[in-house]
Amino acid sequence: MMNITSVPSYAHRIFGKMPSFHMLGDNGLTLSGVPQFPTLATGETGVGVYVNNQTDFSDLVFVTTKGVHVFKNKCWEGVQYSEIAKAETPENKEKVCGINLRLLSGKDFWLPITGNKAGRFFDAFEVVRFFDRILSPITPADR
Repeated sequence: MMNITSVPSYAHRIFGKMPSFHMLGDNGLTLSGVPQFPTLATGETGVGVYVNNQTDFSDLVFVTTKGVHVFKNKCWEGVQYSEIAKAETPENKEKVCGINLRLLSGKDFWLPITGNKAGRFFDAFEVVRFFDRILSPITPADR
């Protein structure tokens, strides 16, 4: 089964250089105006938040030790890592606005990731890499 203590480590290594991702640490999140984070499951802790829109904080992506939550239409929607079959790389590499998480149920969960580094490297590809690392230790028997 996936070790939830590895999630913050992966998040720090993969998201650490993204200006749009903010780790939750000892100092907490320093952005003002961020909506209240979702209620978390027992044993689940917040790791960080990806900010797509700094003006109204729409489409916030909240990463936790057990899953990911998106702030859409003024409410939180979430999915646990154990429910995700795979993260799909965006097909259009010129204009990337997020990634699709294919769930074990066959449904899709859209994760808006709109940032890029110096106009060249889209954050979405790094987010796919994060999910690849997080999901790789999970076997079907563990789900």
